[in-house]
Amino acid sequence: MSKLSKEQFVDRVDKITLFARVTPNQKLKIVSALQSQKEIVAMTGDGVNDAPALKKADIGIVVGDATEVAKEIADLILLNNNFKTIISAVEAGRLVFENIKKIIFFILSNSFAEVTVILGALILGWPLPLTVVQILWLHLLCDGPEDFILGFEPKEKETMLDGPKRMDEPLLDRTGLSLIFIVSLFSGLSSLFFFWFFGLRQDNLILGQTIAFMSLAFSSVFYIFSCRTLRKPFWRYENFWSNPGLFAVVGFSLFLAAIISYLPLTQRLLGIVPLEPIHWLAIIAKGLLLILIIEIAKHFFGHRWNSGKKSV
Repeated sequence: MSKLSKEQFVDRVDKITLFARVTPNQKLKIVSALQSQKEIVAMTGDGVNDAPALKKADIGIVVGDATEVAKEIADLILLNNNFKTIISAVEAGRLVFENIKKIIFFILSNSFAEVTVILGALILGWPLPLTVVQILWLHLLCDGPEDFILGFEPKEKETMLDGPKRMDEPLLDRTGLSLIFIVSLFSGLSSLFFFWFFGLRQDNLILGQTIAFMSLAFSSVFYIFSCRTLRKPFWRYENFWSNPGLFAVVGFSLFLAAIISYLPLTQRLLGIVPLEPIHWLAIIAKGLLLILIIEIAKHFFGHRWNSGKKSV
């Protein structure tokens, strides 16, 4: 290392897999060279001489019995003095990142579906398909608990097979936005069609609003299972039964959505009317078709959702 210029070392650093007998200054040089290559650098150490490199690194890691100087500078302290904990920490970080992606996908798909319904009606000069109270109900009682429970999804077996993410990598890339666009457009347009076909066409505004509202409430319950994994079909998801809270939330949401159109209190509150079997069949058909569309989209786009170099 001492014989290489700064420029020469920067060019070669990503091709070197092992450094030995390095000085504190050389450790700092290695960290700086890797960072100049846009790498995210984690540095381990335990002594005072490691302090400059620990501070320079993106993540400074020390063991529990390291010097106080090293501990003060470090970002992560391994209290069990076991370097295997670093792998567990990386795994936990990737799990959080993936679950945030799933939650954002679910939230935005639902929200833009509602925007599509409202915007479509305004463009066509129709009455509003959803009232303010209905929109609040969708966000607080239909989507809210499901958004929350998605954050407890366990890791997928491919989580540690993906290479490191870039530091500037967005949560939503073009692939993610494409999936959201497809889901929200179909969900919104189908609800808008129900609003016209069952409501406006028969000069029954309240019935049209009811079925538009109920179709949006039920659709998220259907496709939340497809949102649990964006890599593979939901029926091949190895953790399908590993989040019991999700099944409880889905069951509660289905029960709540099914009874509110028949209870006098919620009828007055939401401005809805009871639905007939043909309406429920249309809503269920939409939910099943939405799952099919998501799974087809995942087949074409899903392999690019979790981008990055494969780890070796």
